[in-house]
Amino acid sequence: VLDHGLISDPLTTQLETLCRAAGLDPGPRAVFAYTPGPRNKTAAENTAWIRLGAQIDSMTVAPELVLANELGISCAAVGVGHKYSGPGQHDRRERTAMAESLTVGEQVVAAVADAFLRGAEEVAFWNRFYRYP
Repeated sequence: VLDHGLISDPLTTQLETLCRAAGLDPGPRAVFAYTPGPRNKTAAENTAWIRLGAQIDSMTVAPELVLANELGISCAAVGVGHKYSGPGQHDRRERTAMAESLTVGEQVVAAVADAFLRGAEEVAFWNRFYRYP
């Protein structure tokens, strides 16, 4: 039973607070959609997810969230975007601009991880899993 969903609201709130204290803007919370790999997402899938309200669609994070929850680990997710794949949002940046955005993303993730590791406190796990013999 997912009482709180795969992503813990108390842990997310703590992470946002830690980011702000470190001078980072956590930005707004987003709706995440998962498209299983290993193939690339199609334009039709990207369009469908946007129409359904997702702001981020990815081929990662969801399997890890499910597994962590099965182990009783509270989870939060950090999304750092550097390109758009929705309808009419084709990324026309040059390769150098894309490389720069990846570098900035790497720096942001490192700063968020540092803030979390220095200041995080334990968060209770709220979901219940029923296992059948």
